[in-house]
Amino acid sequence: MGEAKERWRELCEKAVREQDQEKFLATIEELLEELEAKEAREAKEEKMDGLGQRMLGNVLPTH
Repeated sequence: MGEAKERWRELCEKAVREQDQEKFLATIEELLEELEAKEAREAKEEKMDGLGQRMLGNVLPTH
């Protein structure tokens, strides 16, 4: 996960410095893809966390 975090930061820094409009737009498109992938990973993690909580709720004793 740290690698993905660094990648989107790297792309932000690259976009800020980019002078060529076409390269800037390409960098922004790549940044958007990275952010979409990040959102998908987080949604999957939340889904798995919710599933785990439901499963544990069925197994753990209640007081």
